[in-house]
Amino acid sequence: GGGGEGEAAPFHKLAASVAAGADSGKVARELFALLIAPITIDEFYRDYHEKKPLLVKRGNPKYYDNWLKMAGVKKLVAAGLEWNSELDATSYKDGARTTLNGTGVAEEESVWDKYNTGCSVRLLRPQRRMDGMAKLLSLLEGHWGSGAGANVYLTPADHQGFAPHWDDIEAFILQTEGAKHWQVYAPRNKDEEMPRYSSGNLEQGETGKPVLEADVEAGDLLYFPRGYIHQARSAKGTHSLHVTVSYGYRNAWYDYLKIALNQALETAVREDVTLRRGGPPGFFSA
Repeated sequence: GGGGEGEAAPFHKLAASVAAGADSGKVARELFALLIAPITIDEFYRDYHEKKPLLVKRGNPKYYDNWLKMAGVKKLVAAGLEWNSELDATSYKDGARTTLNGTGVAEEESVWDKYNTGCSVRLLRPQRRMDGMAKLLSLLEGHWGSGAGANVYLTPADHQGFAPHWDDIEAFILQTEGAKHWQVYAPRNKDEEMPRYSSGNLEQGETGKPVLEADVEAGDLLYFPRGYIHQARSAKGTHSLHVTVSYGYRNAWYDYLKIALNQALETAVREDVTLRRGGPPGFFSA
């Protein structure tokens, strides 16, 4: 575990131990253990990974403070983020998702005007401007054997920024401030399990019944596999801030075999003249 009642879990301290000579593979494993505690790593891979959602209620609102707080969001916005590539402003009202982005560098005042009129503010890949977060993700990549990413979602009280949809990544919701009411739904059929691509916006009637419905509060964790439809609305009395840490993008057996088989063929064609000969007449047009 680590990070007792009312304390921030020591993610940065753990990551910094690598520079002091600690084994990066061991530290990466400890970081992931800290991310999902008190669930163990063995439990996670046995019972939840690519199988079903996981909710961890901690009763410790400071647990994920190392990742990003409101002060950090304000600092990033003040630095001048680029609309579309680093920043989105989105809204979901009356069953319709709208994106209200500008162009070029996002003026600080414009971003907060949109937020104050009900938009969710999404920061895309903030680790490119946050060395601490970049270091955490880099270490987690070593544990997962997969690229790791992050987006940040800031939503004003009693609002929703996105339509129901599924993603093409494994998602860990790290709630750092406020609360959100989440609804998570299982894939609707075999074709939508472990999808290669994210869905478009779904209608409320297309989701089925939630397999998990809960309030995710500061310090809590919510995990769901790719292909699980989800939507969330911030609590009535408070804004919501969370970091979504993700992995598993294009990291399936298919992706591995596609590269491995292609490389095997490339090696074979260099070494075996038979593969360099043409086929019999008409063979390739049959």
